[in-house]
Amino acid sequence: MADDVRTLGRSVNEFRGNNFSSAKLRDVGFNTGIVLADQVLPEGEEYLYIADTSAAVAWLKNAPVPKDRKAEKEYKGLLGLMSYYTSTGQKDQFMTGPFPPGFREAAATFGSLLA
Repeated sequence: MADDVRTLGRSVNEFRGNNFSSAKLRDVGFNTGIVLADQVLPEGEEYLYIADTSAAVAWLKNAPVPKDRKAEKEYKGLLGLMSYYTSTGQKDQFMTGPFPPGFREAAATFGSLLA
């Protein structure tokens, strides 16, 4: 990696203007500060754009933990993932479901746009 930095003369790549509108995104995550608002993202019921990952983490921490074992596992996984994205400096996120009950509906309260 140090050789790449010297060769390229930069330590960060620019990620802007990509058109994902025709893509079927699955198990994809963006981290380390990629600005998703600078990309063209696909649309559909299965997607959710989160404008503020730290607000989403706060919502998840205050949401009731599902009693169903599978739903609880999904909830904890989403909380861990969103916490990780926040820790890497990723301010927004584009996700596919399933989402815990109320998460999609609450998205508007923490600055998200439903895709």
